Amino acid sequence: MTVRVCVDLTRTANRKIAGQPTGIDRVEADTARLLLSNTESCAVFRSASSFQLVDGPHALEPDRDRTKSFRPLRHLADGIAQRAATYLSVGHNLPPAELLVLLKKRGVRIVVMVHDIIPVLHPSYATSASRRKAERQWPAVAAHADCIIHLTDVGRRKWMNTLGEPPEGQEHVVIRPPVHRPLAPNRPVTERHGFLAVGTIEPRKNTGFLLDIWERMPAAERPALTIVGRAGWESQDLLNRLHHAAQSGVVTWHQDLDDPALAALYHQSEGLVFPSLAEGFGLPIAEAILADLPVIATDLEELREVHREAVTLLPATSPEQWIEAIHKNISQFSSISRNFSEIERWGPNAYGEALQDVLG
Repeated sequence: MTVRVCVDLTRTANRKIAGQPTGIDRVEADTARLLLSNTESCAVFRSASSFQLVDGPHALEPDRDRTKSFRPLRHLADGIAQRAATYLSVGHNLPPAELLVLLKKRGVRIVVMVHDIIPVLHPSYATSASRRKAERQWPAVAAHADCIIHLTDVGRRKWMNTLGEPPEGQEHVVIRPPVHRPLAPNRPVTERHGFLAVGTIEPRKNTGFLLDIWERMPAAERPALTIVGRAGWESQDLLNRLHHAAQSGVVTWHQDLDDPALAALYHQSEGLVFPSLAEGFGLPIAEAILADLPVIATDLEELREVHREAVTLLPATSPEQWIEAIHKNISQFSSISRNFSEIERWGPNAYGEALQDVLG
């Protein structure tokens, strides 16, 4: 039986690290729920030594039975081609270039979502392994994909500028990722308290800049700061500094927080601070806006396109400007409401409809 789409869930299968899921993790999980709930789909799970295909509904089960296993890549390509008309990857855990070539030869339509190309544009914000992988795999996607999905027009432009004009017939579309409104806590929130920062502790998230800001403020004028994010590949010096700041009461750091607890923080805080140095979309900002939470963020092109006047955008080189904004009453509900309905339209249903249009 030929099914409509084969979804690559390699990122989901390989995510063994505990802690708050990243934005890319959330997009892959939403895509799986939307597309794998019926028998007209299948999933592929790849590892270094084997490649497995699973019927759609079974792929969502924790104890799924991975009934078909393929070792040579050509056998996996044959298996996908026999079962699906389209191969879809949304998790940035890209297949080897050889598999893309094999799928192309077998007439399988290849659709890939590009969240960002940060390892190529900003090598210092990525590990050496990530850089090598990106430099090897993104050109293969550019050469062989039938459709590339971008999250922003800025991202699409950066892709074209970096990887060149697309081959004839290749589609490039912009789809906003699914944004979930953080669920309000059971008890009504009577007062918001302190600031929130969400993101993996890694160089581009600029956690050290936040610590600079909070340590610079006198204790009597320093609002609470809660940082939610697992330790990434950042230098040990910053992790030691963050641990010390948490132990001394300057900040609170949660490495492993479930979704209800994070949602409660969105509703209980008085502002989100997001000093990232490079982003593809900035999912925590959209979630914060849907929780009526004002946002201070770095002035990046992608954030300007997506969130416009709903956030305060500042350079990530001026702690003084951030401190001034933090100390002000940053209640921006009037400007949030102007963008609120647009962000609300980026929910899972809208994402699913846009994705179905691309898949055909």
